[in-house]
Amino acid sequence: ELWEAKGAAVLAERARGNRRTATSSPGEASIRPAPQTANATQREYRRASANTASATVAAVDAAFARRDLEAVAALAGPTYSEVDHWTGATWDREAWLTSCRRLMRSRDLQFRNLPLAILGESLMLSRRSLSAAGAAGTRFDVGAYESEAICLLETDERGLVVHEDIFGTDHLGEAIALLYNRHAELLPEGPERTRAAATARSLAAMTGALDYVG
Repeated sequence: ELWEAKGAAVLAERARGNRRTATSSPGEASIRPAPQTANATQREYRRASANTASATVAAVDAAFARRDLEAVAALAGPTYSEVDHWTGATWDREAWLTSCRRLMRSRDLQFRNLPLAILGESLMLSRRSLSAAGAAGTRFDVGAYESEAICLLETDERGLVVHEDIFGTDHLGEAIALLYNRHAELLPEGPERTRAAATARSLAAMTGALDYVG
């Protein structure tokens, strides 16, 4: 009901669909994603893909599939910044592109964002998954690996990525709270901004109950 009220259709549908498989302890609820077929995933993507940010994320995914670093670079704004909440590390545009270049050298790279929620025209929350058969460089050689993260991405009016926050998959609640907080900051003064800010505060107070498991 909370997700429906706030327009997060994907999260609402997922919560309903996984109610029977969710595990909980007193005072805590957790959401487990049900296995998805390719068609279900496509339907979910279409439901969430409704703003500038989601279109940009789809373009980034396509660029990674082609190993097209120039296309990725063209989607990053000149003031792009990234915060990794796992480590506290921060990245600027050049550091991010250097990381993308190295990633694209990986063997059998798979890079994809599954939309979770959007707000306004410029914000999107996704679950990013990447895997590869291995990677090698002048100072390292690693085998197969995979990684998943919750990503909050913001674009400007041109559809360029200006900022991204990265969270562990067990910190979905924190990411959702930040999504609403950033949405409130982008709104003009008025009732809508007041409601969005109140929602952000409420979500921040219950982040532990919203964390993603699985």
